Amino acid sequence: MANKSTPRKDISADVISEFKESSITLLQQRGIEAEVFIPLVRRLEKELGQAKAHELARETIYEMAREQGKQFSKLIQKTDLNGFRTIKDTWSAAGSDLDIEVIKDNDDSFHFNVTGCRFAQLFKSLGSTDLGAIFSCGRDFALSQGYSNDIELTRTQTIMEGASFCDFRYSWKPTNK
Repeated sequence: MANKSTPRKDISADVISEFKESSITLLQQRGIEAEVFIPLVRRLEKELGQAKAHELARETIYEMAREQGKQFSKLIQKTDLNGFRTIKDTWSAAGSDLDIEVIKDNDDSFHFNVTGCRFAQLFKSLGSTDLGAIFSCGRDFALSQGYSNDIELTRTQTIMEGASFCDFRYSWKPTNK
């Protein structure tokens, strides 16, 4: 089932459109970035060893994603789960890059499965699903952390790593209850 979410009424359409106005999709952007990222990390693997190269790539990508989460939060002036749902709506270019099946959607939980992922297809076609797991999938945790310390993501599997679907389980866990 493709993602057919509609923007939440409490976040302006103008803010939503700022996320969607890019002349390229997020998938296209990741493809362009991968042209530099993959050869660079493969070179670092030769120079530093795979473990150290992946550690450096992971730290760099995660810091970028945390900062992006902070920027999203600042732009929409929210740190709650409702605002985060709106950000999720912008990830997949109107549903063309991810096929999403919502499992649970309420004030405290947003659970969904990704049943189709063009990002996994991209990195598989490049022979680099190991780096796709760092470069694409790993961002999810860091992005939510940057957006709010009160949102927790649990995920046990991804398509990128060979599963039939990705299980995203976002929970609202305010630290100041």
